[in-house]
Amino acid sequence: LISQAMEFQAEAERRKRAQILESEGLREAAINKAEGEKQKIILASEAAKVNAINRAQGEATSITLKAEATNNSIETIRETLMSPGGEKVVAMQVAEKYIAAFKEIAREGNTLVLP
Repeated sequence: LISQAMEFQAEAERRKRAQILESEGLREAAINKAEGEKQKIILASEAAKVNAINRAQGEATSITLKAEATNNSIETIRETLMSPGGEKVVAMQVAEKYIAAFKEIAREGNTLVLP
């Protein structure tokens, strides 16, 4: 009877330890999963931040390059105007641009309304 009671007590202790170990394992698994989700969110946020910075830097570079190109064009026109016969060259270029723009307007606006 005593040995049987001791066996029941030992079995109860083993079950208790097994339940504790299982509980701790589930707890650790939940913590690991939560940590993984946290890291996933942090990394996604950092990637979005880097992407936004890269886009902004690209746009800034684009704006700078366009401004430099415009400045170079203006400087070229100024130099042409200052050279002998430069006014005639610029007038010719303006006329060519006018003709090209007029062609485009004529092509787009060729709708005729009849009564």
